[in-house]
Amino acid sequence: MLSQVEAFAITHGASRTAVLLTPFLTLLHRYAGDRDICVATRLDDSHGASPWSADVPVQLPMRGHHSVLEILRGVDAAMESTAIGDPGGSPLLAEAACSFGRGPAGRAVDEGSGAEPGHLLSVELLHLDPAPGVSSHGRGPSNLTLRWSCDPVAVAEAALRRMPHHYEQLLRAALAEPRCRVGDLPMLPADEAQRCLSWGTTEGTEPDRTVVDLLEETAARVPNAQAVICDDVQLTYTELLDRVGRLARQLRTAGLRTGMRVGVLMERSVGLHIALLAVLRAGGVYLPLDPHHPAPRISSILEDASVGFLLTDEHLGTPFSGPEIRLVHVDSRGAVDLPVGTMGKQDFRPTVDDVAYVVHTSGTTGNPKGVEVPHRALTNVLMHFGAEFGLGTGDTVAGVTTVSFDISILELLLPLVRGARLALLPRSVAADGAELREALTAYEVSFMQATPMTWRLLLDAGWQGEPRLTALSGGETTPPDLAAELCRKAGRVWNVYGPSETTIWSTSHRITETSTIVPIGRPIANTTLRVVDSGGQLVPIGLPGELYIGGTGLARGYLDRPDLTRERFVACPQGPAHVTMYRTGDLVRWSEQGELEFLGRIDRQVKVRGFRIELEEVEGRLNLHPLVRHGVVDVRRNSEGDTELVGYVVLEEAAPQALADIQASLARHLPEYMVPRPLVVLPELPLSINGKVLRDRLPDPRSVQQTGGPIRYAGSRERELAAIWADVLGVQRVSSAADFFELGGTSLHAQRIATRVNAAWKVKVRVSTVLRYPTVAELAAFLEGQGVAAL
Repeated sequence: MLSQVEAFAITHGASRTAVLLTPFLTLLHRYAGDRDICVATRLDDSHGASPWSADVPVQLPMRGHHSVLEILRGVDAAMESTAIGDPGGSPLLAEAACSFGRGPAGRAVDEGSGAEPGHLLSVELLHLDPAPGVSSHGRGPSNLTLRWSCDPVAVAEAALRRMPHHYEQLLRAALAEPRCRVGDLPMLPADEAQRCLSWGTTEGTEPDRTVVDLLEETAARVPNAQAVICDDVQLTYTELLDRVGRLARQLRTAGLRTGMRVGVLMERSVGLHIALLAVLRAGGVYLPLDPHHPAPRISSILEDASVGFLLTDEHLGTPFSGPEIRLVHVDSRGAVDLPVGTMGKQDFRPTVDDVAYVVHTSGTTGNPKGVEVPHRALTNVLMHFGAEFGLGTGDTVAGVTTVSFDISILELLLPLVRGARLALLPRSVAADGAELREALTAYEVSFMQATPMTWRLLLDAGWQGEPRLTALSGGETTPPDLAAELCRKAGRVWNVYGPSETTIWSTSHRITETSTIVPIGRPIANTTLRVVDSGGQLVPIGLPGELYIGGTGLARGYLDRPDLTRERFVACPQGPAHVTMYRTGDLVRWSEQGELEFLGRIDRQVKVRGFRIELEEVEGRLNLHPLVRHGVVDVRRNSEGDTELVGYVVLEEAAPQALADIQASLARHLPEYMVPRPLVVLPELPLSINGKVLRDRLPDPRSVQQTGGPIRYAGSRERELAAIWADVLGVQRVSSAADFFELGGTSLHAQRIATRVNAAWKVKVRVSTVLRYPTVAELAAFLEGQGVAAL
């Protein structure tokens, strides 16, 4: 190869060192994601008449669209401009060293390793050892030696062993295609590329039935088995199918047409379950809505989706009715006040290519965006996990997730296509660890999926575990300590991952042991994964890249947003151009065992309690408030290690109750999980010389000193409660009137406060009680009203 290097250098009028450094710089650029690479090249003439040695810095702006020749010329020019004297011949030694910076790849490895930024990897390139019979004063070395070293915390030994092979691939490709863009040069040897492709590809039988078909098959197979239970209402499969069919006919008679979107705004109940299935059976598209979200947000989603019908609980009234929306009240048993018609001779059941539902997620424009999911994608995920977990008539699945969160669909529909029983738990039960613990026992639950926050609620309430339970944790990162605890308490534990745009879950990993990162696993059936760099090239095993997902689970795109659909649903990198994949924006890497590991985001999207949030949407709403001069939103880990939103504001003027007013305004437009708590007042935001907010300099909200004089409490009860609150919330002090939510309180904090209160006063306070009385003064008054004496 060195003869090719020599010929290439002569052809293009460059030094051999520059030729060798060009693919090396490309390697560092592709590994680290850095746009600017700086190395040191050592020119050594120690064997010459006047021995000398000097380190020559070479710094270049690296862009993937630059050609090999452009980089080569830049390297050569940099070396010429800084070289000291004339070595009297070609340098016999070239050395380059680089520390990965804080580009996308460097950031991800750094966060997962604990290594210091900028000191992750150092590499030396040495071309040494003249061939036998070749003078050291000759035209150059015949043998090329690479010496690689790194921080073992940052890069695994196996990954280090592959680096020379990646350099060789880049060098060969650069010599063969000098006009090729460096971002397009192949870097992986064939065997490594094939491993990545095979790990990321699964095949199976393509779904040819819808959920409606599967439910009818189940009802025919186990007609008298219990299908669903909620409070005092329970139905067999025959009864469920009859009520679904009846409501579907009523909706068709009332004017529902195939493909029409139907809003479903209901609390968890058997009636909710029937409503969702009836919309599907009638050929409609259901739009799940959370009745606890602010009315303006619900109205915005209804308008965006152009719904024809809105199905609601009777007690919700008619706040969203309009000339283009037909409002239908559904009771807890699925009954409605509509005439019963007939489907007619034509069966309006959906096909696998029809859209099943539209779920809305946070959007950067300030408005949520709707994701259209077809029946085929829904059936695929249900069939995969049903087979994976082996659910059957002896199983009970707990329904604990709000219906507007798409992972709830697995809870609601998976048991019905397997003949299992669904136990729908009210919102108040799912939010209280103690009540949830009791419900799991009462219903003999054998399968439950939940976010890490809900699992912590359950464990914190003293749940002793269930060996028959299959536990799924997903929606956000599952911490290793939580995974280990679940493995001790449940029979089987799975970590699952997937965006709404690829239908609920796209990967899964059964947790049998835990380390620093819990893998998100391998693709489910009929799913394709690609981990690529910014140029669309496969990244090496062990290094970070963006995850693309394709296959049967792919959504159609965003409702009435063709621009955004084109941006995120793109041609498959490293595959047929006609195949579409979804750009997740998630940073992942392949482990040596062929398991995906989640590392973070490449943008500002975050997840809080499993919900996906675009920080721009929250910031946009925050900065609309007249008291806010400038506001930003960031994420922090709270005292429990969970992610929380924190708002930082510069006020137009100091005003009493300013923060309470701002948060109240946010709560009128955003769901509770999108309201930043706490809000921190700053005199100014830390800015760069270019006027950008320096987010790494925003203070930890717990470190901001509270000002003011001594706090006065109305008795010892308030003083003891305030001490409990401060300890649980991780703040220095709490006044009688301080709001639990404004202090950053969550359901988990509320549960721990309730536990401490119960132990101190020998009472039985629920999580809902703490949330209902969100100040020390109010909770103290409640306890006094219950006849609880002060300590």
